[in-house]
Amino acid sequence: VRNSGGDMVAVSDDEILEAMRLLARTSGVFGEPAGVTGFAGLLKYAQTGKLDSHERVAVIVTGNGLKDSESAKKAAGNPFLVEPTLEAVNRVLGSMI
Repeated sequence: VRNSGGDMVAVSDDEILEAMRLLARTSGVFGEPAGVTGFAGLLKYAQTGKLDSHERVAVIVTGNGLKDSESAKKAAGNPFLVEPTLEAVNRVLGSMI
């Protein structure tokens, strides 16, 4: 990093879990913690003001959230258990509104 004139940032486990939630809500990408760590770092780095608003940044998410279901539960909460009927789905969705 020093030789190339780059920069780096460290992120906590809580920041990674929050990045998992944000990425899933805003893009539909469900990543596992190791795969989302780069996105968490970008979020933290962007808060430093070191990125110009016109810069383009790409983040590669390398692992699906189903790879680590326990961390997914920490990030999103326990899943809803729904009977396989349309009525049951409607009841759960109706309770969320």
